[in-house]
Amino acid sequence: ENLEKEHLCCIIRKKKPHPGVEAKRRWLADRLPEGHVFRKLDVDGVVFIEYAPLETAWVPVLGDNYLYLYCLWVTGEYRGKGYGRALMEYCLEDARARGKSGVCMLGADKQKAWLSDQAFAKQFGFQVVDSTDYGYDLLALSLDGREIYSSASAPPGGTSSLGQILLPIPAGAGETLVVDCQMLESSSVLFPPLVRLSSDPRDTQGAMAAANHYGIPAGASALVWLLAWGLFLLGLAHRQPDWSLLPLSLAAAILTVFYPAVEGGWYFLSEDMLSAFAWPGLRWGTLLALAAFLAMRRGKAFWLSLGKVTAWSAGLLLCAYLISYVRGGYLSFYLELEVPTLFRSGFSSGLAYWLTLWLVTVCTCLAALSLVRSIYAAKASVQALQIKNELIMENYQTLLEKNTETLRLRHEWKNQLLSLRMLQEKGDQEGLSARLRELDDELDHLTPRLYTDHLAVNTILQKAAAQADRQGIAFACQVQVPRELSIDEADLCTLLVNLLDNALEAAAQVQPPKRREVLCRIKLSQGFLAIHCENTYCGTVRLDQAGQLVTTKANAEGHSFGLVQMRAVAEKYNSVLDISYDQDRFTVQTALALPD
Repeated sequence: ENLEKEHLCCIIRKKKPHPGVEAKRRWLADRLPEGHVFRKLDVDGVVFIEYAPLETAWVPVLGDNYLYLYCLWVTGEYRGKGYGRALMEYCLEDARARGKSGVCMLGADKQKAWLSDQAFAKQFGFQVVDSTDYGYDLLALSLDGREIYSSASAPPGGTSSLGQILLPIPAGAGETLVVDCQMLESSSVLFPPLVRLSSDPRDTQGAMAAANHYGIPAGASALVWLLAWGLFLLGLAHRQPDWSLLPLSLAAAILTVFYPAVEGGWYFLSEDMLSAFAWPGLRWGTLLALAAFLAMRRGKAFWLSLGKVTAWSAGLLLCAYLISYVRGGYLSFYLELEVPTLFRSGFSSGLAYWLTLWLVTVCTCLAALSLVRSIYAAKASVQALQIKNELIMENYQTLLEKNTETLRLRHEWKNQLLSLRMLQEKGDQEGLSARLRELDDELDHLTPRLYTDHLAVNTILQKAAAQADRQGIAFACQVQVPRELSIDEADLCTLLVNLLDNALEAAAQVQPPKRREVLCRIKLSQGFLAIHCENTYCGTVRLDQAGQLVTTKANAEGHSFGLVQMRAVAEKYNSVLDISYDQDRFTVQTALALPD
C-alpha cells in the first residue's frame, strides 16, 4: 500500500523522476501478489533485500520450492551496523515459514556490481551448485536437504553456444530427465533450445505472448496486402484499375515477412529463406514502395482525407499518451524511449515499424474508399443516362400516340361538323351543348398539361400523369419552379423519376374501394427546393435486417440502388431523405439546398 510513495533503492540515483525507477515501481506492483518481497530500512538510502518464489522469478534458473534472492545491498553509512545480516536472516526465516526447501541466488567469481556478495552469502551456508564458463555461479542454501537441481551448463569442447543440462523430474516420479542439445550446422545464426517440458502455465503464456507480438502485426499487414490486391482486381474487373495499389501491396507484403523474419525467423525459416526475408534492403523497399504510391495519388480528395486521418490519429495518440503518463502506464514509457531512437536509427526502430504499418493500412483504406466511390459514381452515371433514355423513349411513344389520335380526330372532324350542323338545324340546343363539351374534353386530352416552365421537371411530371391516368390513379401536382435551376439536371431527374415511380407503383397496388392517389408538391423557397410526395399504398412495407426499406419490385437490385441514389442526391445538396408512413399513406420529402 505504500509502494507509490516510498523511495526505491536503485543504482539509478537522480533527484528528478527517472523512467527506469518508475518502471521498476510498476513492475514491483505487479510482482507483489506473486509473493515477491521488497524489504528496506525506513531511510532514504540503499539498505534493502529483494526476493521472490523461484517459480515466478524473472531469472533463467529452474527449480522447485525455492526462493530466489534478487539482491541484498547495504551501502554508505549503513554498512557495518548489522543491517545486512538482519535482512538475510529475515529472508531465511520467511523461507522456513513458507515451507520452502531453500534459498538460491546468483554470484560471480569476480564480484559484479549488480550482484550480491557471494562471500557474505557463504557465511550463512550458501554453496555453489552450478557455474558457467563465463564466471557466473548459482548458489543455494538448502533448508531441508533437498538440492535445487544438478546441472552442467558449460559448453562441451569444440562447440559454441551449446549447453547440456540435467533437470529434475516433477516431484513423486523419482526420475531424471536429460536434455541433450547438439548443434548440427555450425553456420546457423542462432541455436536456441527447441525442446521445453514444463507444467508451469506461464511458460505457455510467455510463448503465446511472444508469438502474438510478432504474429498479430504480421497478420494485420497480410490482411492489408490481400485488401490491396483485391481492390486492384476489383478495379480491373470494372475497367477502372488503380495502378497505385501495386506498390502499396508491395509495401504491405514486405511488412508481412520482414519484421517476423528479423525478430524470430530463425525459429521457423531455413537459412536461405531467412537471409532473403531479413535482407536489410527490404526496409528501404517498403519506404520506396510507399513513396511510389503517394506520388501516384495526385487527387486532392485523397490528400485531404489523409491529412484528416493523420490529425485524428495524432490527437488520439496524444490523448492516450497523456492518460498513460498520468497513470504511469507503459505507453508513455515506450514512446519516451522510442521517439529518440526513431531519430537515431530511422526505420530500424520499433516505432518506425508501427508508423509505417499505420500509414500502409490508412492508405489502403483510403484507396478502397476512393475505388468504391468511383464505381458507385460510374454506376450512378449509367443509371442516370438510362433514366434519360427511358424518358426520351416514353415521350417519343407518347408523341406518336398523340399524333395518331390527332389524325383520327381530324379524319372525323367533318363528320363532327356535320353532326353539329344537323343539331343546330333541328334546334336541339341541349344536344348541341353536350356535344360541344365532349369535343372540348377531347381537345384537353389531346393537349398535354404544362406544370412548369422547367423542361426536365415538366417532362417528368407529364410522364407520371400519363402513367397515373392509365392505371386509374388520381394524380395531383403543385409546382412552383422557375425555368432554370442551379441543381444538376441529372441529379434532379434521378431524384424525381425514382420518387414518382415508387409512388405510382405503390398506389397501383391499392385495391378498391380504397382510393388510388399520388400528390406531389415542388416549391422553390429561400434557396431550397422543397420536394414532397405522398401516395396511398396497401399498408405493407418490407424492411431489411438493418431496418431499411426494401423494394418490392421485380428488378430489386436496380431499384434498391435507385433508393440509395435518392439518398445520395439529398446528401449531395446538404439534405436528407425523410421517409414516413402510416397505415394508408406513404410520404417522402426533402429540401435540396441550391448551390451558389
